[in-house]
Parts: sequence; C-alpha cells; structure tokens
Amino acid sequence: GLRALAFLNGGTRLQSRNLREISAQYPELASLHRQVKKPGTILDWEIIALADGKPSFQRLTSRMHTTSPPGIQRGMRENPVLYVAFDLLYYDGRPLLQEPCQKRQEMLQAVVTPGDSLLISTGLPEQGRKLFQLAAERGLEGVMGKEKNSPYLPGKRSPFWKKIRVTRSAPFVICGYTTNPAGRRDLSALILGAYASESRGRAPTRAVLLPCGLVGAGFSQEEIDHLLSMLRPLATEAPPFTGGGLSFSSGDLSFSGSDQPFSSRHPRKAGGGMQVHWVRPELVCEVEYLEITGSGQLRHPLYRGLRPETAPAACRLPEK
Repeated sequence: GLRALAFLNGGTRLQSRNLREISAQYPELASLHRQVKKPGTILDWEIIALADGKPSFQRLTSRMHTTSPPGIQRGMRENPVLYVAFDLLYYDGRPLLQEPCQKRQEMLQAVVTPGDSLLISTGLPEQGRKLFQLAAERGLEGVMGKEKNSPYLPGKRSPFWKKIRVTRSAPFVICGYTTNPAGRRDLSALILGAYASESRGRAPTRAVLLPCGLVGAGFSQEEIDHLLSMLRPLATEAPPFTGGGLSFSSGDLSFSGSDQPFSSRHPRKAGGGMQVHWVRPELVCEVEYLEITGSGQLRHPLYRGLRPETAPAACRLPEK
C-alpha cells in the first residue's frame, strides 16, 4: 500500500510519506473526516487497491501516478481504493504519540467508524505465528509486529515495529532496461542497482551504485507502457554504476567489476540479440525475491511496482 497520513479537521487532507499533498488523487476518500467522532484527528494509514480480494500494488500504482481530473475519475471507477487505518496520532487536537501502542489501538477502535472506504487494522495479540502462516497461505505480503507498550516515533524507523515478510522485498534503483527482438521488443527486463558504502585506504567512505541483476517478471502490458513513458526521457549512453570489484552475469547480459567506472566496461548490445538501454538512476521500483545469491543476483525476482515516495539514495544493497 501507499503509506500516508490523514488530517481530519472539518475536512479530509491526505499527505504522503514524502509530505506530498495527495487528497485530489483519491476523491473517494474525501469524506473520511465524517467517520471520526471529533475533529483535530490525525491517522496513520495505508491506501490499498484490491485485486481478487488481496492488495495489489500494481493497481494502486496506476492511481499514484495519475493527476489529471479525467484520469482520476477513470481510476476511481476502475481501481477504487480503500483506506486502512492502523494508528491514531492525534485526537480532538491532543497528541497521542507518547501513549502506549495498545492504548492508541483501543482509542482508534472507539473513535473511528469503519465504512465502505475505511477499514481499521485489528491487532491480534500473542498470535503472530498463526497470523504469519495465514498470510503465507493467502498469498499476502506478511505481517507487522508492534511492541504493545511502545510510543509512536515520527520521522524515523521505529525499533518497536517489525515487518515480517513472507518473501523478501526491497526497493532498487532502475538503471536501465533490455529489449529482445526475439522476445519482448518493448521491454524484456529492468536492470537493477542499489547503493553500498565503499572505502578505499584513507579516502572518505562514499556511496557507490552497484548492479543487482535483472527483473523480467511481474509486468502487465499496461505497466510496461507506463514504465517506458517514464524511462525514455531518462536515456543516457553510459551505465550509471559507479562501484567496482563486483562481477556477475545475468542471462546474456554481463556485468564485470573493475576499478574503473562501469561506463567503460559495458557495450550497449549484449549477447543473444539483447539490446541494453541505460537510464539515469532516478526511478525506484519494489522487487520481491527469495534471496540474493553469492554472486549478487536476485533469485526469482518479481517486479511489484514503482516506489515514487522512495529516493534512489535510500536503496541500499540488501543483505545476502
């Protein structure tokens, strides 16, 4: 889902995690303020879109990138969204950040009325393992565990909250894409990268962009068209990778590490007729995978959608 805040004070104002105003993009959520007992309320929540009864990030992505009034109205009809509230930060103008999580949850249930577009996330104390098993059986992403006596820590990752995924997932920088005349000619796979810290001798530690392999599964034709519309303006002749000392291959496309920039090491044509298209590293996507192999590749990667709220520099090389 799309993490954001809802400010409910005589009206409904929605703000994304990167402080962007998104109220106009989701008109079906405009009356959420009528579902709380008092104004001066701030909720932490996620917007989700469903497919076959399960959250679908790809469906949500089409809403996240639509800003024209006709597109918003069409998206509301074709991909309606739900608001899932899971924390109460302010109520009646009073801050609740330092209140225990369990108390905030109890107040959330008491002062917010669920409706067609508003759901309340319900905690299940002491049943984390069973809930995780159920999430896996139903093909859901995972579960969130929270310390019941913990405060709410704005602006940082809380050590009291733990996300447990059924499979591993992480944001990666899109560094290019491939096309294949013998296969998908418009977009075969995305070339992924992530940042890691590199230190050489006495030189200051620097962040370098390293390749993380390819992802070629999880695209609908609609998503491919959307990706190409955003990637083509970012085209560049040279690969954006800046780190050295890494070597792996992914299919017919080889990446070889060296002490020199990757731009001097990569031809634009790979083996098997594959064509490589490099782009500036400005877009981020979420990729689900089972593990990272010893050679640095993602095993069974699956594209899950763009992550416009995530900065490229925040994409750190995941642990193996």
